[in-house]
Amino acid sequence: MPSPKTTKIAVAGVTGTLGTFFVKELQKYSSEFSVTVLTRKESEESTRAKFASYPQFSIRGVDYKDEGNLVDALADHTVVLSLVGHGGVNDQLQLISAAEKAKVEYFLPSEFGADFDKPGNEQVVALYAPKRAIRRALEESTLKYTFIVTGCFADWFLMPFYKWDLVNRTVEIPGDGTTKSSFTSRLDIARYTVAVLRRLGKFDNQIVRIASHTLSFNDWVELVEKVSGQKYT
Repeated sequence: MPSPKTTKIAVAGVTGTLGTFFVKELQKYSSEFSVTVLTRKESEESTRAKFASYPQFSIRGVDYKDEGNLVDALADHTVVLSLVGHGGVNDQLQLISAAEKAKVEYFLPSEFGADFDKPGNEQVVALYAPKRAIRRALEESTLKYTFIVTGCFADWFLMPFYKWDLVNRTVEIPGDGTTKSSFTSRLDIARYTVAVLRRLGKFDNQIVRIASHTLSFNDWVELVEKVSGQKYT
């Protein structure tokens, strides 16, 4: 049984792109956290196999369409941490409702990107409309929440989506390439988010902004050219 000082956390989306980093970080503080991994019922067996070497993590198969099932799964938990990808963003609405009914205190939604409520971010706002809906639902709920804003994933930036072609050594630079943006590695996202979890009550109903680096596109090109020893055009 967890000690009285242990915080019970239910984590959704742990098998996604951020999950591995959070598992390792939460494992470091196993004396502070009791972790329940929420997985869809149809994936419960494969998730148990994946976490066979992590006996301190409990696995719970859930049905996101069955609120009663979610309420039972979240009973006695203090925090819900959501790491779901874009495909599962709307499932958080069911999680929020169930968390309220289960008397969960805190909810950290799957943000981990740009601050899409920031004025002037109209293009970002349109792209992340479902995540904005999650923010509004939490603000209208009885749950305490923290929004983690990270900017782009630093370890995912050199990809075709951002107009990089590493094979042909070309990159499409927006504007003059001097605008600075925040970039955070997935490792740091896990580290800083778990640091927030270890300080529950200090960031209630706030946006926490973190960054591993603040770089422009031109800075990235300079770094890539220096490391690769090749010129980009």
